[in-house]
Amino acid sequence: MVEIRNEKVVAKINTNGAELIELSKIDGKNVLWKKDEQIWNRIAPNLFPIVGRLKDDQFRYDGKVYSMSQHGFARNRTFQLIEKSELKVIFRLYSDEITKKEYPFDFIFDVQYQLIESVLHMKYRVENRGEELLPYSVGGHPGFAIEEKLTDYYLDFGQSFSAKQWLLEGPYYSGETVNLTIDKMLELVYSLLEKDAIVIRTPPFNRVILGHKDRGGVVAVSYDQLDAIGFWSKTDAPFFCIEPWWGWADRIDSTGNFLDKEGLHFLNPTEQKEHSFCIELL
Repeated sequence: MVEIRNEKVVAKINTNGAELIELSKIDGKNVLWKKDEQIWNRIAPNLFPIVGRLKDDQFRYDGKVYSMSQHGFARNRTFQLIEKSELKVIFRLYSDEITKKEYPFDFIFDVQYQLIESVLHMKYRVENRGEELLPYSVGGHPGFAIEEKLTDYYLDFGQSFSAKQWLLEGPYYSGETVNLTIDKMLELVYSLLEKDAIVIRTPPFNRVILGHKDRGGVVAVSYDQLDAIGFWSKTDAPFFCIEPWWGWADRIDSTGNFLDKEGLHFLNPTEQKEHSFCIELL
């Protein structure tokens, strides 16, 4: 367990998965949910080297078939602590013989947490350490605490917008969309999540607030650029997830050829790329 803090916020991170497990104001409650294995066995997992699920949990690359579970293996691996100060910490995962059984590429995957005032800045850095093209997706999955019931909460996007909601067929995308029109705010009800997550690709907003109808804003998740954002919970579960993604799950008609997978990013040998988002405590 690693802790960073300033005069306003404290964050605690587990080296297993480099997973954020607590985020609190110094004088306040933890805004993340308290894990219950019977409901969901995660709190805020980091998703790498895929986001979502592969069709049949498999892909083909260079004539071989590889198996990988939903959201990838990083959330189940122990990271090395490579930098630590009072306000910032960096965790690192290297490719090894175990990861190559699922994902035959050489990489470095860094997860960085930094506190600035009341904001936790999260940064993912992916580096290609191999001699061939590195395909990957990455994302966050923080679960925020719901203290009473979901219908006491809302999402505030700060603007009205229209976008396409990508529809799911089981854990995969059906290839169909519906128009989604929001007048700044969306009141939360479980029926919105009957078919799993609400997914918006290339979201036309860069900040969303999770708020309580009586107590106001709880947290704000913001970013400069995303491939997609997901909103997810389970019926009657005491959490709500706001998920910033750079990538997404397979379509129901996916060919299984990894290099043809939608939502991937690609790095040339020695190239690296960063992806970031912020969680602000309100």
